[in-house]
Parts: sequence; C-alpha cells; structure tokens
Amino acid sequence: MSYYGISIMMSSIVCSFFHNTRTIKMKLLLTTVATLTMATTAFAADFGASIDVEVAENKATDKYEAKTTVNLDIAADSGLAFGALSFQSIDNASVSIDEWHVGTFVASTELSFGDQGGVMPEAIAATGFDTLTDTNASMTESFQVNALGFDVALGFTDIRTDASEITNIQGAYTFGLPVASVTGAVDYNRTSEEYTYAVQADADVLGLAVGTTATYALSTWAYEADTTAYGLTAYLNGDENDTLQHIGVAHTRDLNGLELTSEVDYDTDNKEVSPSIKLTFNF
Repeated sequence: MSYYGISIMMSSIVCSFFHNTRTIKMKLLLTTVATLTMATTAFAADFGASIDVEVAENKATDKYEAKTTVNLDIAADSGLAFGALSFQSIDNASVSIDEWHVGTFVASTELSFGDQGGVMPEAIAATGFDTLTDTNASMTESFQVNALGFDVALGFTDIRTDASEITNIQGAYTFGLPVASVTGAVDYNRTSEEYTYAVQADADVLGLAVGTTATYALSTWAYEADTTAYGLTAYLNGDENDTLQHIGVAHTRDLNGLELTSEVDYDTDNKEVSPSIKLTFNF
C-alpha cells in the first residue's frame, strides 16, 4: 500500500472512531489531522494512539468511577525540523489539543516552540498525592532551548493577547556523576516575583533504580523519594512541616497485550487509602 493509501486509511479510521461526537471543534480537529497526514510528503509522520480506562475512588461520593481517555499522537522529524501534536478526549467529550510543538536545530542546539510543558523536575506521585512545587503545570506556550545539558524555557502569559509577555523563566542543567545523574533547576515567576528551586538525582543501586527530588518554594522544602524494579515503583514524600505525607506503590504488567497498572496511595495524615486500576491498549 502506498504512503498516500495509508494516510487516507488513517484519516478514515480517526474520523470513524469519533463519528458520534458532533461538535464543530471536533470537525476542525479531525480536518487538521487528515490534512497533516496527507501533507507529510517529505518525510513520514509517526502515529501513536491509546485508550486508557482508569477506575478510582471519588472521595466526595465514596464511589468508584471510571474515566476513559483516548489519546492520538502525531510526530514528524526531517532531521533538521520536527513537530508533534497530541490530541486527547476524556469520557467521550470533544477532542482537544493536549500539547503541540514545532522546532529545529541550529548546529547542536535544539529550538522549539509550543504548548510543551516546562523543564523543571516533576513528581512521580499523581496530582493530589504529591508534595513538590510544580511550576510546569502553569506553563502553556513556551520557547525552549536545549544544548549541552542545559534547558531554558520562556513561558508566555497568553500569546493570543500579547506574544511578548513572559510569565515564567526556567533553567535546568543535567550532568552525570560516577554514581548518579543530577539535574538542578530554577523557575522565576515574573508576576509573583517568586523563585522555585529544584534538584533531582537518579542512580542505579544493586539493580534498583532510585531517585530523589526536592523543591524549595515559598520558604518551604519538599521532597519525594522513589525506587523502581521489576515493574514496581514505590514512593514516599513530604515537606519540612510534615515529613511523611504519602506512601505509594504502583505496578505495571502486560496482560495479553494490554497494559495493566495498579496503584495505591496512603495518606498518612488522613489515614486514607486511595487505590486505582488503569487498563491501557496501545495501537
């Protein structure tokens, strides 16, 4: 089958999959996907899709609820220029662009622009169970530079109203030591005039992947320690005012082609156990 034949088939599959969604936004996004697929004549685009079904307890209702997430990822790289789009639909709602970016290389320096998150180290624990200060969550569109282990991100306030207004400035540097890989990072918010500092270290100890991440923001230290082996990841976290707040364990295994992830978090303050199960199928 020719590349154009594959492109047409992929476009048809995407359109058929979301046939029952009737919003104008959906039609525009599907048209975008089809156009991008047909337009990549210089180099082929890579497609990835997945369906996630996660069952977790709603603490407000004491009932277990299922959330279904459909992801579609498109990425292309010519060797000099690159770009990517991530579409997402949650619980059969309209499809939206989750993240996107375009970029190029100048010598050995990578330049990119888009809605692509930040460069600060992040927690392993899920949102709501983490204690680290997350300044990446507030980053929307940003311009990023990567070279020689250095990462710099300039986060825009809202490019639709003022493409010159910068809210966040982030910088990170990753370097290797004989026993670990270490990343140091800082975020400066120009609106609040607050700094957030972060450091992360990862190492392999006797076959175990171990890591520690710490942040300092608003005069408070917070930390997370984790270890991973044989598909099992465990973490614990807290801050200087409450040393141990959460203990969590997650296990991922292959189940006849499906990815099954079981997670449980224990809140030491409220004495609450929060289990969840996620089933993922990757196309």
